Amino acid sequence: MKHLLLTLLLAAGTAAADTTVAPLPTGTWTLMRSATNVQTGYATKEACWAAAEVDAEARKIVAKVNYRCRTDLIFAVTYKAPTIPPQPAAETQTVACTSPLVGSWTQVRTYFLSNGKWVAGDWTPSAAPAGACVTPVPPKPADDTQTVACPSGTTGSWSQTRTYSLVSNAWVAGAWTPAAAPSGACTAVVAQTWAKMASEGGSFNVATASSVRFGAGSAWITKTLSGTVQCTNTFFGSDPAVNVVKECDQLGGVSPTPVDPPVDPTPTPLPDPIPGPVNGLQVNRTSCTAPCAVLFDATAMGDFRATYSFDFGDPNSGAWAISGKSKNTELGGPIAAHVYMVPGAFKPVVNGVSVTITVADANVTYAGTKTVCVSPAKDYTDCPAGAAQVTALPALPWAGKRVLLHTGEKFGDIQLLDGNIGVQVGSYGSGAKPVVASVGIGNWRPTTTAFPSDVTVMDLNVSNQISQSLGNRVLILRNDVHLTPNSGGIPLSIGEVDYWYRGDPYRTVPQSAFYNAHQIFLVENNALGTDTATGVAGFWGEGSRIAMLGNRFGKYQMHSARFSGLNKGVISHNELQGISADGIRLALKLHSNGVLPYSDTLIADSSGRGTWASSQIVIGNNLFGNAADNNAWTVEVGPQNNTVGEGVEDVVVENNRFARGKNTSRDFVYVGRRITTRGNTVVGGGAISTGTDTNTELPASWMGPNYIGN
Repeated sequence: MKHLLLTLLLAAGTAAADTTVAPLPTGTWTLMRSATNVQTGYATKEACWAAAEVDAEARKIVAKVNYRCRTDLIFAVTYKAPTIPPQPAAETQTVACTSPLVGSWTQVRTYFLSNGKWVAGDWTPSAAPAGACVTPVPPKPADDTQTVACPSGTTGSWSQTRTYSLVSNAWVAGAWTPAAAPSGACTAVVAQTWAKMASEGGSFNVATASSVRFGAGSAWITKTLSGTVQCTNTFFGSDPAVNVVKECDQLGGVSPTPVDPPVDPTPTPLPDPIPGPVNGLQVNRTSCTAPCAVLFDATAMGDFRATYSFDFGDPNSGAWAISGKSKNTELGGPIAAHVYMVPGAFKPVVNGVSVTITVADANVTYAGTKTVCVSPAKDYTDCPAGAAQVTALPALPWAGKRVLLHTGEKFGDIQLLDGNIGVQVGSYGSGAKPVVASVGIGNWRPTTTAFPSDVTVMDLNVSNQISQSLGNRVLILRNDVHLTPNSGGIPLSIGEVDYWYRGDPYRTVPQSAFYNAHQIFLVENNALGTDTATGVAGFWGEGSRIAMLGNRFGKYQMHSARFSGLNKGVISHNELQGISADGIRLALKLHSNGVLPYSDTLIADSSGRGTWASSQIVIGNNLFGNAADNNAWTVEVGPQNNTVGEGVEDVVVENNRFARGKNTSRDFVYVGRRITTRGNTVVGGGAISTGTDTNTELPASWMGPNYIGN
């Protein structure tokens, strides 16, 4: 028998065999290990060798072992054991917690031997250990603060603070501290009470916007008002207690201490400072200082309804902005007015009758320190040479002074009460008009009989109304006049002397010293309202020898302009728009205080009864109404209603233009006698619509004749 020796070397998990032997016949191969048969019947020597290798590897035999594949040879197999690498070190990794939790934990894995190879085990632990992942802590909130109002019956407030503490991973608000108001934070409220300020028919002044009521018992009308308040049905819009004597109260007001009115001596009529007519022409003055306002009265020349020609002898005076007509001439009714803006000797002519008007230069009348320039900013550019220069309004009264305010600057209230005679208030410099809080002219209780006279207020921007009451010869010229929002005031008002004469329980001046406002001129002022809630009316007043020229009024709660009494007046070249809160008002309303003849010392009674009628009035060259006017009637000349006997007579309404709104049903309504309309037109073409009304109290003699044309 032949033998084949095979040496097998096993190393590092691999087997290498030396098989350099000659091929032998197949099918007779038996595998033996040492002297022991392992397996027989291998077909080939290769199969026998492979079996030897498998057996050696299975037994992990590392020493030399002889295997035999028996045929006719004997062979030896030497198997070399494989080389096993060192065990890898254990591995670690950090695992982040799953949102919304925050944190992390560490996992470890080790290696184990499998089939001669190191195999990685599982990562452990597979889940986060307790406490490794937590809910995130939000940022600490900032401390809170709050303002706490003092309890009922007190006024004031205090601040509380609270901080936050961390509880169970959440910030919890602490208590508000301090829990109670600190000492001095709250003060007891002194309950406001109503204080009587005036009896019905009177008037009084409210310094700042306050609650004011009008009425009696449990029937009141309450409004928030400031400025001069008229304690009348007309001012408050209706009668809250019919046939009951009423009063006006102010919430939180202080009633003046009553004094016994002085015993009034037998009244002596005031001397009329106006010279009598010359050749039928009367002027209120023939000498004055520029700007000088003059009223021309030609009623003594002939029929009131006739046409009169006025040439004021001032050809360089320009034209009216609203009507476009010359300021130097008028053609119409017998009363007209003109303002001479420059010095000189003027020779106006009326229907061939001439008069000389001498106008002085204001720089001469108020030379040197009689003129005071006021500038809080100390800007005295364009201040007249030699004038005093100050930073605050000078002490009152300003008798014989011209006070000029620097343009573009702001000033407080100006109150020209008794003692202010021969005063001009205006501006200097270039730019915007100086802003003044308010202007009063004789609008408070007098302490002397020297009521304001020869006063001019011009070229100002007035924040909250110009109010005139006592005095005469007043020119209010080229001012922009406004109201404090929702004040319920009136931008421009004149007269209304009744309260100081009849109603003031604290009067110290004898009644005989009082007279109706007269020779008052309102010229080219702009007092258009911004809404129908702020102002009661654009203008309200009464008096004699009144000229309203070139002004703009419109958009108020009630009327654009209202005369409760007018004697010898002219209303020309104005724009009165209408536009009211309730649509039942007028662009112009003219009524009166009774049916008696006018006298300067017959003080108008605001009840509408018992005193003088409105008489001798020219209403010409105005623009009445507006496309936005919501009122049914545009102009009314007659009693304020059909149950009060207020006489109106000798009125010429001429050459006016009427603009119609969507609700207009009547352009002109009249009740009275000797009322004439002529030359009036409707904007856009056509004749004006007129109508009359009834009156249960007015005597029949006051109900015509009238002369109604266009």
